Amino acid sequence: MAGRAVTIVFAPDALTRYALLCPSYTLPSPLVTVSADWLGGEPCFTARRVPVKALFDYLKSGQTVEQFIDDYPSVSHEQAVALIGHRKTRSARR
Repeated sequence: MAGRAVTIVFAPDALTRYALLCPSYTLPSPLVTVSADWLGGEPCFTARRVPVKALFDYLKSGQTVEQFIDDYPSVSHEQAVALIGHRKTRSARR
């Protein structure tokens, strides 16, 4: 039985601010998708089998976004930065 994809929608303000900074790049919408068919339901970058957790694990261990992109080239720098921006915006609201 195929799993049902779940879409995670991010606060538009974080994405809008990012779009203003990088107008030439169109971010996938949504940035993150959860599907039981992909990595057991782990949140992944949309259209990529790269878990979001991997990015934050890199950052927690002191590595840079560039190092993450080197290891996961299917994720764009813009996608990673937009997701980090979203998380910062969300954390600031708490």
